[in-house]
Amino acid sequence: MIKSINTLLNLLLIATLLGVVFVAYYLNFSIALDALDWNWSAEEYLNASAPFRYYIFLSPYLVSGLFIGKKFNNR
Repeated sequence: MIKSINTLLNLLLIATLLGVVFVAYYLNFSIALDALDWNWSAEEYLNASAPFRYYIFLSPYLVSGLFIGKKFNNR
């Protein structure tokens, strides 16, 4: 069971990294970096594409979930 959880967490990390790369390529790097500053106006946020919004908000949760899972797996 622990092996499958570890594999799942690794896949989540890879998917997160691929998603960030996809977003950066799709909307070009300057827009991606601006979004990570959290300084967008509401209009700029609403004009962004849906996958971009999902990855910006889900990436921190996926990565933190990965580290929490790894900590418990090492016990």
